Amino acid sequence: MVLIKQVSRIWLLLRGTVTWMIWRARNDASFEGRIWPLEKSRCKIWLGLIEYGRIAWEKTQTGIKNAGENEEKQRKLLEQFKSLWCWRNVFACWADNQPTWNLASPRLVLRSEE
Repeated sequence: MVLIKQVSRIWLLLRGTVTWMIWRARNDASFEGRIWPLEKSRCKIWLGLIEYGRIAWEKTQTGIKNAGENEEKQRKLLEQFKSLWCWRNVFACWADNQPTWNLASPRLVLRSEE
């Protein structure tokens, strides 16, 4: 059940990021006459996801600070963050009590490249 929940949260993030990048690429093509290469699109989508993660980390840090002496709440906030953003070290690795972000996206092969 936990795996399904994690995957659905990641897909929600991915869907929003992809939609936004398609919109930006379309605007560049329509109004500027610039067509994004596939690698630029991939990179922008990946970095968009990483930016969501960075914002989530800032919110988590604020939540931990606001939790005061409530160690259980602090632990829960940290585990929620790590369970999404450090899951299997896809987006970030957890080291020294903070995320280390993977700025290089994983190499994905799309059908058009086969």
